[in-house]
Amino acid sequence: MRKKDLYKWLSVLVVIAILSSPTVESSLEDRSSPAEQDTLVNEPAVEDLNITDMTFSDDEPREDQNVTITITVENKGTEEQRNLSLILINIDQIISLKEVSLAPGNNSFPFFWQAEGGNQNITALLVRGTPDMEDISDFRSEDIVDTFSVDIWVEPESMGDIYTPLLALGLIIVVLFGSALIPSIWRAISDRGGHKRRKF
Repeated sequence: MRKKDLYKWLSVLVVIAILSSPTVESSLEDRSSPAEQDTLVNEPAVEDLNITDMTFSDDEPREDQNVTITITVENKGTEEQRNLSLILINIDQIISLKEVSLAPGNNSFPFFWQAEGGNQNITALLVRGTPDMEDISDFRSEDIVDTFSVDIWVEPESMGDIYTPLLALGLIIVVLFGSALIPSIWRAISDRGGHKRRKF
């Protein structure tokens, strides 16, 4: 074999050995296209998406009243975020679910709730994906982006005006009692007057 051919084969073997080294293989596997790198860099962090407010159309609602609850979500990033859902929960019952997309800045979403009497805990959840409306445990805890809760008192439904009937009943009792009592009092007074006259 000529010396020139020997050098050629040695060069090929050296290149193969270098390419086969673990360091080079790892470096090649970690390479990605510019588009893929941009996707990874531009994906927003969870802290970029926050529920910032929950307001009620009536802060002192009554039972069975239709109330509008407005949820405000802030997107601190620079791109619109999709594949998200807002869930409104009262204690452990899902009131409503909406698939949402979040433009940069503040985003407001109205929900409609028929108020239930007593102390209520209204919670809004921002989650990734679209969980099952019927099962609150359908989504994983790691899918929850943010939560926001408000306690609100709902005046129970009135039993009606019971004071007027009670007052009327009281007056009837007084009249009947008085009708029975007055003659007895008058008779006692008359008898006392008669005794006094006989004494003189």
